[in-house]
Amino acid sequence: MLRRRCVLLLFTVLSPAFVLAMSGSPFELPCGAASAIGGAWERIQCDFSGEPYVPPDVGWSYPVSYVYPTPLPNKRTLKLKVFLHGYSGTPTHCESDFGATAGFFVINHCAAHYPNHNAHAVSGNLPMGWWGAFGGTNSNGYRIALSITRAMNQFWRSIDTQAGIRLEGSSYGGTGSILQSMMLPDAFWRQYVSVVHANVPHTLFVNSHYHRDPAVSLAWQSYDTQRANFYWNAAMGRVDHIYYRINGATNDDLGLVELDFFRLCDAHRIACFGTWHKGGHATNEQGVRLPTRLFAGENQTVRLNQVLPVFSHSTANHWGERGHYNLGLSWHSDQIEDSVERLTVPLRYRQHTDMGADIPDQPDTVRFDLTLRRTQSFALREGETLYWRLGDQGGVAEVQEQGSLSLLGLSLPSAEGYTLLTVSRDAF
Repeated sequence: MLRRRCVLLLFTVLSPAFVLAMSGSPFELPCGAASAIGGAWERIQCDFSGEPYVPPDVGWSYPVSYVYPTPLPNKRTLKLKVFLHGYSGTPTHCESDFGATAGFFVINHCAAHYPNHNAHAVSGNLPMGWWGAFGGTNSNGYRIALSITRAMNQFWRSIDTQAGIRLEGSSYGGTGSILQSMMLPDAFWRQYVSVVHANVPHTLFVNSHYHRDPAVSLAWQSYDTQRANFYWNAAMGRVDHIYYRINGATNDDLGLVELDFFRLCDAHRIACFGTWHKGGHATNEQGVRLPTRLFAGENQTVRLNQVLPVFSHSTANHWGERGHYNLGLSWHSDQIEDSVERLTVPLRYRQHTDMGADIPDQPDTVRFDLTLRRTQSFALREGETLYWRLGDQGGVAEVQEQGSLSLLGLSLPSAEGYTLLTVSRDAF
């Protein structure tokens, strides 16, 4: 945790040139001039060529587009989003104005089967890398890393680096967002992925599809799949800085949500919010009313420079073929107080009912465990005993791991307001 905080400090305050040197990869990326989009936005078109940025033996370049508001703000207010398109998104998302999003600097990428999947056939068979390895290499990951590096080099005055990097996509791109949160070849950038927003993805891709699907094996070849294995990455603590938002279906061969993903979030205390249905390859199922928003609460955000609350073992979860994970649990980001002597985090449980199909109403009161990571001023020192209070509950807890505090067996009734969790070095 101390190493991560040191790197975060570098990410926040170093000059762009030094950040690029730290990134460990070349950052030459040919780009055209900015073009106006409807007066409120601009787009820059760039192209990758040569290994490791394109698959081996490919004789064409790969496009990427930057889409951002104009005029650019002269302070760091734009969050960075890397959008990975779905299978049929080539070349729409990486050669167009797609992705303009208020408050964001958006990088739109094309997957490795650009420009036409048939052009990559091997002995008549088509490889399917799902934004992971392609031709046995992680060219997708290298393109993502290089595109981030160039954005930070040219637009660092406008990008809110402390918000972190959001990986986002649906279907093919949703699976890729999960995979590249583990596979980004440059550890410097991988550590700054703060949010993964994946719709209708394969959640445990390596375990479910690698070698079981000939098209996947053809794409990945001998690539070390451990790098893309959520079981291994979760156990090794390589993804505990990320908030995962997963929405999809348990009966979808094109993006199968496997519930073991959320059991791993529970076991390793990873920040996850999940909803799933039986509507196949779609965001929603008719007659099922599950939220699809990014966060469980309207006042919640995730930033690298703010404490990350992680809910686990919630008694309000429903583990059926339709169900949800951590639904109803949230925090109020703007009201967090993080000082040397005290940490205060407003928490809320809001019961969801009438969700349709066979999904039962959530209970009136929830019990859960809470892990706090990424505190900024309130240091969490291994072996230290701290005092905590949540409503009429309270107790003491020992910091078992440097930079991480787990509080077990908390409870909250359903409410519209928030209840303050306070952690202190002094007894109340």
